[in-house]
Amino acid sequence: MLRSTAELAGLPIHATDGDIGSLTDIYFDDIHWHVRYFVVNTGHWLPGRLVLISPASVGHADLARRELNVTLTRAHVASSPGIEAHETVSRQHEQKVAKYYGWPVYWPVEGVLSPDAQDVPGGDANLRSVSEVKGYHVHAQDGDLGNVVDFLVDEGTWQIRYLIVDTGKWLPGKKVLVDPRATDRVDWAKSSVFVHLTKDQLKGCPTYDPTGTREATDKAHAEAFKHWPTYWY
Repeated sequence: MLRSTAELAGLPIHATDGDIGSLTDIYFDDIHWHVRYFVVNTGHWLPGRLVLISPASVGHADLARRELNVTLTRAHVASSPGIEAHETVSRQHEQKVAKYYGWPVYWPVEGVLSPDAQDVPGGDANLRSVSEVKGYHVHAQDGDLGNVVDFLVDEGTWQIRYLIVDTGKWLPGKKVLVDPRATDRVDWAKSSVFVHLTKDQLKGCPTYDPTGTREATDKAHAEAFKHWPTYWY
C-alpha cells in the first residue's frame, strides 16, 4: 500500500507497554530514498522530547487503524538520545542512536560524507526531512516544473516511491508523480530538487490520484516510462 506522508502525520506510536507519542516528521536519505527515521514527539508523556525511531523497530504498521507499533519499551525510549526541534542530525548523532538501540547502520562504515556536506553544517548531507523538502522547487533539464508537495511511501518497505509535484502555473491544477530515480540531486542550500527529465517527459508522468492503488499507480508509471527497469523492487 502506498501512503502519503501527509496521511502519516500525527500517527500514534505504540511501544510494547504503552503509547510513546506521535509521528511529527520523517527523515529519509536522498541516495536510496529510504525512510531512515521517524521523528516522534513524546507529548505529555515526556514533555519537550523528540526521539528518533528506526523502521528497524517497527513491529506492525496498521495504518488503516492509524497506529504504528514498535518493538521497544517506554523505558527504552525514555533513556534514548533525543534531538532538538529543527536540529540537523549529524552522522555522529546517528551512530550514537544506532549504538543505543542496536540498529544496523545504513551507510558503509568506511564511507564519508558527500562533497556537499558543507551545505548542512555539522549534519549528514544526504539525510533529509520530509517537512523540510515539501515546498522545494523542482527543476527539469529545460526549466522549472513546480514544487514538491508530498511523498508516497510504501508502508511495507518504507521506501519513498514517488514525489508528488504540483506543476503550478506550468500545468495549472495538476499534480504528477515523479520517480525518485529521476532525481539528479537535492540541493539543501537552494531548496531545490533537480531531475534529469524534460518538461515533455514530465507531462507523461502519472497524475496523482489519492484514491489510486499501488498497482494502478505503478502500472501507469510503467506505461509512461517503458524504457525504465521494473519499478517495484
